[in-house]
Amino acid sequence: MPEIRVLIADDQKLLRQSLAHLLDSQPGFRVVAEAATGVEAVSLARELVPDVVLMDIRMPQLDGITATRSIVRDPHLSKVRVLVLTMFDLDEYVFGALRAGASGFLLKDATPEALINAVRTVSAGQALLAPSAIATLVAQRATSEGTRRARVEGAQALGLDPDLPTLLVTGGSLGAQHLNEVLSESLGSLPAGLQVLHLTGKDKDAPVRAALEAAVASGAAQDLSERYHVLDYLTTMEQAYACADGVLCRSGAGTVAEITALGLPALYVPLPIGNGEQRLNAADVLASGGGRMVLDADLKPSDILDFAMLISDPERQAAMARAAASTGVQDAAARLAALIRQCASIHDTPTDEENAA
Repeated sequence: MPEIRVLIADDQKLLRQSLAHLLDSQPGFRVVAEAATGVEAVSLARELVPDVVLMDIRMPQLDGITATRSIVRDPHLSKVRVLVLTMFDLDEYVFGALRAGASGFLLKDATPEALINAVRTVSAGQALLAPSAIATLVAQRATSEGTRRARVEGAQALGLDPDLPTLLVTGGSLGAQHLNEVLSESLGSLPAGLQVLHLTGKDKDAPVRAALEAAVASGAAQDLSERYHVLDYLTTMEQAYACADGVLCRSGAGTVAEITALGLPALYVPLPIGNGEQRLNAADVLASGGGRMVLDADLKPSDILDFAMLISDPERQAAMARAAASTGVQDAAARLAALIRQCASIHDTPTDEENAA
């Protein structure tokens, strides 16, 4: 497997060297250069064309957001991915970085394992968000006012109509191809008034766009092209979730956790890999009635159309959303912290032998 070439951009020398040592010690990684300013980051990226740039936000001469924008917009650097790494868990930084084209966002207090996995994720063409972005959306959706506000803001950012029932389609990087193919066969039969946001996977959008044009030319509803939005890649998944009434997706553990925490109905199509663990990930939400599942080999256009009809019906959609939310864990971080404190207190409690001594 080719090594992942990384450029580190941060104005703190000690941190740069620590990150370089961490990544260089991992098989399959090589740090090709370090930059202390945004200007140096852009220059070195153009010179070395790394696979991933680890980009700080606050740097002299040129901030990380502007540097990210310069790299992403350079046609010669189209394969370079930027992972923003910062101390600041603030919306203005998160959204600024992602709007500039960053492939992901991670806080500097992340564990070494999380950082290594993050670099691998973005180098493979996938998006990555610090968990706080989804957690913020979960908190917003706790009230009807917050839910509506998040939906309107997300729709404005993505060019969607916030008042139309919306199907989000996402298969990730590896799992998108078959979903794209089956959905392309369904285009002419989608319910009137349904809006679709289809994330095809990196560089997989052309066949879907062609199928959409063919469907319209063959007599599908003339407004289909206005209601069907195709993107190959999206870093602001929380905006997509905020607009969605239902999701067609794979059933990886992270995906199921996010969707149930947000209370979104889903048609799960487990990726046929490993020992079948993706089928097990969604077992609880399926039992609750908050989701449906179709095996990859069995997926047909009719399955997608049935699910599209369901989420287009406000009453049925709301019932399924409540069922999905009933299995979601919305306070996972707090629960984990409590468990750690409990374990620590047990460990610190003297044993009978220690008391006797």
